[in-house]
Amino acid sequence: MLGFFPTLYPGELLYSGIARYQIRSGNLSPKANIEELFNSRNITATADLPCGLDNLVQNLPTYSSATADSLIQKHTLYPFYAPFLPPKRAKRVQESMKSTKGGNIHTTAGVMASAIFAPQYFRFCPECLQKDLDKHGETYWHRLHQIQGVIFCPVHKITLQNSQIPIQGFNKHQYEAATESNCQTGDLKLNYSQTAIKQLINLAQDIAQLLENTYTSRTLEWFTKRYQTLLIERGYANVSGRVKQEKLIDDFLYFYDAEFLEIIDSTVAYKDRSNWLSQITRKHRKVFHPIRHLLMIRFLTDSRS
Repeated sequence: MLGFFPTLYPGELLYSGIARYQIRSGNLSPKANIEELFNSRNITATADLPCGLDNLVQNLPTYSSATADSLIQKHTLYPFYAPFLPPKRAKRVQESMKSTKGGNIHTTAGVMASAIFAPQYFRFCPECLQKDLDKHGETYWHRLHQIQGVIFCPVHKITLQNSQIPIQGFNKHQYEAATESNCQTGDLKLNYSQTAIKQLINLAQDIAQLLENTYTSRTLEWFTKRYQTLLIERGYANVSGRVKQEKLIDDFLYFYDAEFLEIIDSTVAYKDRSNWLSQITRKHRKVFHPIRHLLMIRFLTDSRS
């Protein structure tokens, strides 16, 4: 059992807390560090969907109230993926995260098949960083900032910046903490249109809602029926459920800025009837990326953007 473990801050990645533990424990060997935490030397330092959480919880100090479930819900990216995974599949992801054999986690969650590219470096908001330093005397990796599609901090509405720490480091067992030295604010200027910026902030706020709440996982059939109902209500499908694809694509591309869709790897080719927008309106035979669900939900339920 560990003699101590850092209290995790609100919205902090578990990865970040482990990195802070490694510094305070004085462990110089990354493998010795993970063996102390997980009773295994095979755990990989994973930022989004870590595994070995049952062993970690068993090793936490007696004063800790953390459970594997609470760590998964509050300090990993599981809540970002889970609402859009079928219940049995979401359960398998949870079970893999709790075990020390998590090699299939990202495949099960649909991350490996995603066409939306993940950040290569840990990211930070300069204003959040300063707030952390003022309040806690240190900063940490915010889980929201590491999610695909989150380009702007939804709180301060400024651009996130890349740290010097790659998310997939050279040593797969090494945890790297957020510090002032590796989170240097640069002169980053993104020449995005005001419309694209507004929509990027909306998306970041929608993703934040996923992380801050517990939503039920739904079957693929549930999403098929839900979208069909909304499409009929909005005039994009007839009563039999046949989708008016041209009208749908026209209005979707009017609703969302083309630059915004390109930034988040979700462009819709008008002449390609197999594009993701057309596919998501049909019977769901596969899991779609959470960002594309969020785009669809906002489009069908909110006329303002």
